[in-house]
Amino acid sequence: MHSSHPLAGKDVIVPQDLESENVLRILPEGEVDWDATMAVLENSGVRFSSNIATQSSHTGYALIAQNLAIGLIEPFAAHPWHRSGVVTRPFEPRLDYTYVVTQPELQPVSSMITAFIDILCETAASFDSSAHPDAP
Repeated sequence: MHSSHPLAGKDVIVPQDLESENVLRILPEGEVDWDATMAVLENSGVRFSSNIATQSSHTGYALIAQNLAIGLIEPFAAHPWHRSGVVTRPFEPRLDYTYVVTQPELQPVSSMITAFIDILCETAASFDSSAHPDAP
């Protein structure tokens, strides 16, 4: 959410906090399943609007930076948007996200790419947004 939003003062956001809010919808793309995130809100009985949607978390963060909506978005892309007034808070119940790394099928992968993927997986496994809500 934008730092000026009233929910920015909360330590943890729960579905009931989103009553009557405009919650950004992330449209499914490829292997990413954003439907589970929206199901948490829909199953909570909270009434919210969702009239803005995007396929990209960076586009979502740009919309949030303009205070047009609040979002339940993957946390890895948040850091560069902090300069634009975006703040992140843990959400309960915890939401999990699936990330996909693709590699060329007919081309060998270099040791540098393999090392990068190993570091990426290690970083993702150690990331805990509830312990570090504004972590990069």
